[in-house]
Amino acid sequence: MGGSRGGSQSTPAPPPRIPRRVEFRELGGTGQWKQTEASEDGTFTVPKVTPGKYRVSAPGYLAYVKSVRMGETVSEGPVVDLNQGSGGAVVKVTLSSAFGEISGTVQDDKGPAAGARVMLWDMTSPGITMGAVSGADGTYSVKSVAPGTYKLLVVDESETHTITSEPGADDFDERAETVEVRPKETVTRDLKLK
Repeated sequence: MGGSRGGSQSTPAPPPRIPRRVEFRELGGTGQWKQTEASEDGTFTVPKVTPGKYRVSAPGYLAYVKSVRMGETVSEGPVVDLNQGSGGAVVKVTLSSAFGEISGTVQDDKGPAAGARVMLWDMTSPGITMGAVSGADGTYSVKSVAPGTYKLLVVDESETHTITSEPGADDFDERAETVEVRPKETVTRDLKLK
């Protein structure tokens, strides 16, 4: 016997839309920060941006800023120079999801070091850090790293608070390693915990 049951079937609700924003953070100067939500077609407007150099980011997108074009001028990476204003030119932000990764093993005098803190500083945007903690076998992995130049350092618990926002320790340059990450590349760096 066939038949239909009473009632209606409901269509599942679409997943909530993650806000996709474009942010301009001034490098140096007054540290001005502006953000706006991008429309469905990706367009955005940021009013009243004062002259300066800005780091552009796009939270809500699973991507990094690959380049910024203002009129005919293209800047590779996330920095745009608005010291002379935009002159009414359209600013076009190009995103990429071709992240890189840094991984390796942390060792101390006894062998693999579990629970070691690995810190990664973006040298083009001071104050931007990422990190990872090594596993039981001493391995670590920092994923979703935008292409660029970084300083990589393993720190112990006692110094984590002193250099988390900006590398400032006297021996930082001696202990840190410069790492170049390219799109879709995994860089392997083994580190020694002092």
